[in-house]
Amino acid sequence: MAVASLVLSLLVCLAPVGLVLGIVALVRIPRNGKRGKGLAVAGTAVGASVVALSVLLVAVGGARFSTWTVDGPREAAAGTLFGLREGDCFTPGSGLPTEGDPRLKDLSAEVVECEKPHQGEVYGSFQLEDGGFPGTESVAASAYLGCAPLLHDFALDSAALPQVQLFFYHPDATGWTLGNRTVLCWVGPPAGLLEKSLRQDVGDWDEGQLAYLTALRPASEARASQPGEGPEKNLAGATD
Repeated sequence: MAVASLVLSLLVCLAPVGLVLGIVALVRIPRNGKRGKGLAVAGTAVGASVVALSVLLVAVGGARFSTWTVDGPREAAAGTLFGLREGDCFTPGSGLPTEGDPRLKDLSAEVVECEKPHQGEVYGSFQLEDGGFPGTESVAASAYLGCAPLLHDFALDSAALPQVQLFFYHPDATGWTLGNRTVLCWVGPPAGLLEKSLRQDVGDWDEGQLAYLTALRPASEARASQPGEGPEKNLAGATD
């Protein structure tokens, strides 16, 4: 049952079954003294995270990416979005999410060398504050604002980036209850593939260029974090 929990939890459509089997296994193992607690814990954690994970998409011109992690050994998350780290280049199993259907259907992710064609690159991650679940819209807003500064740590000259879209994954109410507070920020092109890493090296700029880009960073961050719906629908947000 513990083995089945871990295996099924990695399959999106069967993750709820894997979660239930993991919980049942954790209840039974102390009673019967059998082995498998580690597998049951991993299956429960991965299953809960898969069920809980949701995705939000925002379009910007020029962006960068970060990582999403889940508690537990990285080996248990290999081949999934949970195993990604900052700087990883990858291709999502189900391709890029869309604005009309942003929820994840497949958590698999193939990590590739950044010099080979890929759809996404991780540029950072951060933790949301503890407390009661503030609501999906509030979590999404915090994720949106938190990813913008990370983008400019990764690529200070955002104007030099190709046309890309900024994506992030964040926990929903179920994931929040299970203790997930991690937001994953990443970037992908609206069409086609990336052929190399988008990370920029500050050593490539001279002192004057670096001073110029640093001075412009607040304006660049404001542009990257502007509301996706535009000023006609959110004038206060656009003004800020």
